[in-house]
Amino acid sequence: MNSVLAALETIIQPVVNYAEQKLASIGAAILAGLAVILAGFTNDQRAIIANVIAFWQAKYQAAVAAGASTIDAIEQASTASLNEFCNEESQEFSKEASAIITLLESSVKNGFSS
Repeated sequence: MNSVLAALETIIQPVVNYAEQKLASIGAAILAGLAVILAGFTNDQRAIIANVIAFWQAKYQAAVAAGASTIDAIEQASTASLNEFCNEESQEFSKEASAIITLLESSVKNGFSS
């Protein structure tokens, strides 16, 4: 029985080695791609925050110019800015999800085609 298992191991081991190499290659590609996506994500977050701050300031100034009290102007600007922030984050989430799905698909296709 041990000779049968040894023969099977001899036959199966190259396939196992091949699969391990492919998975390592795919994992390395995914890791590198995620690093690029993360770098883009942090830059996008900075831009979103800058846009929301500018949006808040513009809404606040418009409310004050329209005669709203300071408290009402802050409330209006904050509510509008929160809505703007949620809208931009929703768009960002869709963009990042699409990038990650594309990365996974590409990494697996390239890993098995080489």
